Formats: sequence, C-alpha cells, structure tokens
Amino acid sequence: MKVKKTEKYILASLGLLSVFAVIFGLNFFGIISFQALQPEPTPTDRVGCNLASAPSVTFNSIDKYTRTADTTGSAIHFRKEGGLAWTSATPGTAIASVMNAFENFDVVFYDDNTARYGKMISYEVPCQENPSLDVESVAVATASAMSGYTDNPDGTQNSNSNQWAMGANSVKTFTITIGGESEKSYGNPYCGGRNVLVFEYNSTEIDGITSNLAKAETPTQHSVSAIDHKTKAFYVDPIEDTDEIQIKVTVDSDDSVDPTEDITWTLYDVQYYFDKYSGDVLCDVEDELDADLGIATELSGTIYQS
Repeated sequence: MKVKKTEKYILASLGLLSVFAVIFGLNFFGIISFQALQPEPTPTDRVGCNLASAPSVTFNSIDKYTRTADTTGSAIHFRKEGGLAWTSATPGTAIASVMNAFENFDVVFYDDNTARYGKMISYEVPCQENPSLDVESVAVATASAMSGYTDNPDGTQNSNSNQWAMGANSVKTFTITIGGESEKSYGNPYCGGRNVLVFEYNSTEIDGITSNLAKAETPTQHSVSAIDHKTKAFYVDPIEDTDEIQIKVTVDSDDSVDPTEDITWTLYDVQYYFDKYSGDVLCDVEDELDADLGIATELSGTIYQS
C-alpha cells in the first residue's frame, strides 16, 4: 500500500517523540516527568531536610548493666564510612560541624586506658540539629576481683598446701573454675573475638596438655620463663558479670620423670585495636606489632605439683 506524504511526516514525528520519551521521560498521555534526569540528592539537600548548618552530634557511652552514662575520656572514635582516619571524642560532649545529615559513619567505643570495653556500630546522621547516639559499653573486670580455683583429679582443691603428686607415665585431668566480676567483663564481649588461655609447663617432665577447649596460638607477647618450657593455648569466651566457666585440663607426664614443677596459666583478654595499615577495627589479644591489648594485669593461676 502506498503511504501518503502527510502520513510519512506523522510517522517521523512519532519516531522523534519516542526518542524524546526515552531520553526525557515524556508520557504519551500528556504528563511530563523529568525524574530520570535528576541527580541523586547529596547529604545536604535531601528532600525535607532544611538544616541551616551541619548537626551537632553527641555520642553517649551507656553502661550495659546500670544503663547510666559513662564519661570515660576520648573513648568514642568515629570515621566516615569507607575512610581511614579515626577521630576521638569525649562521651557526652557535642561534636559540631563535622558530620552532615544522612552521612554514614563507623562509631566505636575504644578505651585506650583499658577501663571499659564497648560496641562498634554503623550510624547514619539524622536530619536533626542536635542528634545523639548511645553506644553501649561495659567496665573491664579486675583480675584480683575475680574468683577461681583448681580441683585435683580426686576432687580436692589444688593449692600450694595441697599439691598433686602426678608421678611419671601418668595422665590426669584437672578442673579449673573461673568466675567473673559483677557487672563487668573479662574480654570484650562485643568484638566477636575470644580470650586466649596459655598454659606453660616444663617439657622435660610433661609430654603435653590437652583441654576441652578449642586450640589457639600462643600470643607472641607471652615469653616462657625457662628454656625447657613449652606452652599450649586455648580459646576462652569473654567472661561476663558473675558467669562461671569450667575448664578441663588433661596433663600427660613423661614416661620416666616425675613432675615436680608447677604448671602456670595466663588468660589474655581480647580487645579492639586499630590496624595501623588499613585503619580497620580488628579484635585480638594483641595488635599487629604483638603489643598487649586490654587489661594491664592478666588473670593467672597455678596447678601445683609435688
């Protein structure tokens, strides 16, 4: 069928209109929409957010058990999501003109003075003049305030006055019981890591030590007290509040030597640290330079032998 010239013009016009519809979002029913061409709003021009200036944000440290505010100095750290550098802030003190509404930040409670452990969370700054964010934290337990004892294989309590005579070619199991300090924690319960329990023994008397716990690597910071000593390490979850844990320790003595030297143990607590290369927040008992993290004086004990 032959197409008239007028119809050709109409078809060409419709073709151009289709192109414009794709590019500009034209609606054939007479409604024009330019939404497809609009840029994504930035943190300072989100629809409905008309702040005259950047919000003044306050980070609060809230105790896990008492739900009251803690004011540990410079313990809050924050950085823009994807950034490297961290900025410290004092809990309860407003931070002005640093964060824009709708920006995302990583916020972590990290106490350089090892008085408290805290959470790490993601935070989107709201469209408010004076927003605040509560970051949960918990006081670090004091080793001397925690309870603990060791039971001999026969059920009696092991002590300096009740040492265990193991004898050569023997395998015996001891039970260590550790109790936490009220409303405090030994090891950061928020970071997802575990404490590390290290046993040190005389390898000329003891062939090995096993436990009901998962095996761990001995921290580099742990130095043996004698050249013939060896270590065995195991993971222990953070001990919170008055929780009590029991650890089974099986000792295998040398075939011909009677053990007389005590077995000692040290519990290294897990804590956050900032990786010096990536800026990321990691969790371990020591940092990438093998420096101790967390509590200054670790919990320790002895299995006395005679």
